Amino acid sequence: IKVIQNTIDHNRYFPLEKEKSIEILNLKKGKITFSFGAVLSEDDPRKGFHYLKKAIKNLSNDDKSKIQLVVFGSKRKEENTLYGIDVRYLGSVKEDDDLRLIYNASDYFIAPSVQDNLPNTVVESLACGTPVIAFKIGGMTDLITNGRNGLLAKNVDDRSLQLCLEKAIESKFCRFKIHNESREKRDLNKIAQQYIELYKEISD
Repeated sequence: IKVIQNTIDHNRYFPLEKEKSIEILNLKKGKITFSFGAVLSEDDPRKGFHYLKKAIKNLSNDDKSKIQLVVFGSKRKEENTLYGIDVRYLGSVKEDDDLRLIYNASDYFIAPSVQDNLPNTVVESLACGTPVIAFKIGGMTDLITNGRNGLLAKNVDDRSLQLCLEKAIESKFCRFKIHNESREKRDLNKIAQQYIELYKEISD
């Protein structure tokens, strides 16, 4: 079995100044920012938002005071809190520039999908240097190395996700190291060369 990564355009997804991104999105400064988003992000049970809500609900009040959440891909809402934490609902977001801004404003992107193959959002987040929190399902383990460029929940449940959130609050990741690793693994020319080499092996 030969595994070849998907490519991503690193001229569209790359690190920006975090504080400037937070300012443009009008988020609160000094908070640890988590983001969550997908098509029909709140309505599709496969995307796991119900696990994320329970995980947030069960955080300590001290942890809740340290974080804020950005949600995109669902209907824009007027609510600005969720179980005591600040929330920004951005509605449908499709443009690369807007997505890049969200990833860069975030300390972590959360992908609590229970069914998925290789989500573009995870690849985009890593390209921007933003670590990802996810369950060990589908292609997540192909993209995320636990403790290196994100955190993988041990089990598919809200408690395991909560533990990841708690660990994330206390952890630090190097954004440029994550971005550079993404460039190394998913560069278009390198991926093309891997396909060429694979076809040569088959033909031989």
